[in-house]
Amino acid sequence: MLVGDILRTTAVRYPKKVGLVFGDKQYTWEQVNARVNSLARGLLGLGLKKQDKVAILCRNCNQYIEFYFATAKAGLVGVPLNTWFKGRELSYLIDNSGANTLVVDRNYLDIAQSLEASGVKKYIGLGQGHPYPYDFEALIAENSADEPEVEVDEDDLFVLSYTSGTTGVPKGAMITHSNACAGVISMALELRLEPHHVYLLHAPMFFAAGGGGRLPAVLRGCTCILMTYDVQAILQTIEREKITHMTFSPTPIKRIIDYPDIDKYDLSSVKFIGLTGAPHSVAEIEKIEQIFGHVWCSAYGLAETVNCGTVLQPEEVEVEGEKKGKE
Repeated sequence: MLVGDILRTTAVRYPKKVGLVFGDKQYTWEQVNARVNSLARGLLGLGLKKQDKVAILCRNCNQYIEFYFATAKAGLVGVPLNTWFKGRELSYLIDNSGANTLVVDRNYLDIAQSLEASGVKKYIGLGQGHPYPYDFEALIAENSADEPEVEVDEDDLFVLSYTSGTTGVPKGAMITHSNACAGVISMALELRLEPHHVYLLHAPMFFAAGGGGRLPAVLRGCTCILMTYDVQAILQTIEREKITHMTFSPTPIKRIIDYPDIDKYDLSSVKFIGLTGAPHSVAEIEKIEQIFGHVWCSAYGLAETVNCGTVLQPEEVEVEGEKKGKE
């Protein structure tokens, strides 16, 4: 199985179902697949060759997910860059990866201009007002939506996912199509995703780049709501979009459960919360249960394993410990 097959299959199964929602834009899975095919062809039309590295400096948006699938279908290797890094740190990632092409969100133009990355020969701008010769949306608009004719193997690299670990400079975890697909299938099962679910994607897209929650959600045909983290906006989105699934590390979920006006929002649609990133305190989990109910799972994963590791499902954990007489 290839990463491109994930989107291709979902587009066949649920062509008219809304797949990606970002701000006031929404696309069906059929439309997403067409945009991805056009972008893949556009990237190849720039002269990029199989397994060339394409880096991206961008905040959450529908184009980020499209980038992942387009590079996969084109046989290229995506290199997601940490948007919290500064010029020197980003320059290291780009040079270390060997990326010869860089996609830049207009919100990061100042940082991009400070980069020392002589290996980058092509710049693609995303959003209005960028100074680059190539434009992300133009590559989509100007190319055919037919599937790109590229032979991609399961052992080809899909992404270079950079992770710092505990010491030293960031390391690029080499994630193949086979690695990614195995992780995506495992996480889709553990997250218990169904096509009617609505998944909130708020965490930066460069995290756990081999999969995370987004690719499993695409595999299952869920509706994916994309946004950048903001407590009030997330609560409003949960209520408006009837979010069923979401994942949080300790700091973001703490800010949500401690939000003073949280009682004003209808959060009853939430069916599953993945708690990741670090241990969560018992007091914090008790408050999560008070607000959302017993819908949380405790998960551990890392970029090198495509976000997979261990998952304790809601029925496998009791905050108070094992209950007497429980079967």
